[in-house]
Amino acid sequence: MANLPGPPVPQAILFATDSRLTQIRTGKTLDTAEKLFPLCVNAGLVLAGNYEIGKKCVKELQKKLGGKVMEVEEVITLAHSTFKHVSHGRVSRLSFMLGVYDNEFNQARLIGYEAPDFQPEELRGIRAIGSSRDIQELYKQKFETFVKERFSHGGVSCHPLEWVNFIQIVLNNAVIELGVDRCIGGLVQTAIIESDGFQWVGHSVRELNGKWISTNRKNGFWRMVEVDSGKEFIRTEKFPSGFFMISE
Repeated sequence: MANLPGPPVPQAILFATDSRLTQIRTGKTLDTAEKLFPLCVNAGLVLAGNYEIGKKCVKELQKKLGGKVMEVEEVITLAHSTFKHVSHGRVSRLSFMLGVYDNEFNQARLIGYEAPDFQPEELRGIRAIGSSRDIQELYKQKFETFVKERFSHGGVSCHPLEWVNFIQIVLNNAVIELGVDRCIGGLVQTAIIESDGFQWVGHSVRELNGKWISTNRKNGFWRMVEVDSGKEFIRTEKFPSGFFMISE
């Protein structure tokens, strides 16, 4: 978070993603997919592209890392070898962004991987995968405008959890609700990786009709519900089956 707009904030990786998949053959969309995953105590990732191969990579990497605190370079190297091994070099559209916290140096690191070679690349700032470059630039512009407006009114916290809220508000309001890309939709999944490790982060928004909509993770899945009535709009599945792509 060192080069986000605003004052210096604690080192952290903030993840936000939607839940929509697009079926390759039919173009049908599904809004119940999980795209954000913990890997070990101090690491997690998001994926985009070929969901069938991507979820196999995630499962294999989770199995290798387990529930431990891992050395940063070991995580980065193991992710690279796992992605190459599982994909067998036969996939051209698959991307990952991996966040890992280095407790030795009190540093959060963001690493990108792209098919077919999945060579690790150090990333900084506001980054996106899967969407077109136009959507990425739109999101960055909207986010920077949103933050500047908040600062102009004062009272912005330096705590990473508030910045997670900013990120999900912009993704929901500026991209999903406006329907700027039919491959992006559903509910917003959010997490943070900081000195305490990987943490899921829930959030709530107030609709134009005055009702509150809450999105939280409970019992191993995400739910989007209306707070007062308890009406459920979306519930995720860990690994939906079928030939799907993410934001492509």
